[in-house]
Amino acid sequence: RNAEDSSFESSRKKDTAARTGSFEERYKQINDFRDEFGHCNISRKYSADPSLGEWCSTTRRSYNQIQQGQTPTCNLTQAQIERLEEIGFK
Repeated sequence: RNAEDSSFESSRKKDTAARTGSFEERYKQINDFRDEFGHCNISRKYSADPSLGEWCSTTRRSYNQIQQGQTPTCNLTQAQIERLEEIGFK
């Protein structure tokens, strides 16, 4: 592996992290959305913040998979699930 490959890989990881955001950052954004619009039903194609819409869609899919006993697309802890449920995220 050369330096360019490592740099590219590092850049890709940072881009993915920026796109997906941490759970805490997304949780705050969902709360802000709820405060403004009165609900947490953020569309996958949310034009004001497309990456938040995608994150919500993936998280919703994972939540439903967990509820059905399937392997989730992304990992959610029980504490994260409870926090999302408390604010009405579905």
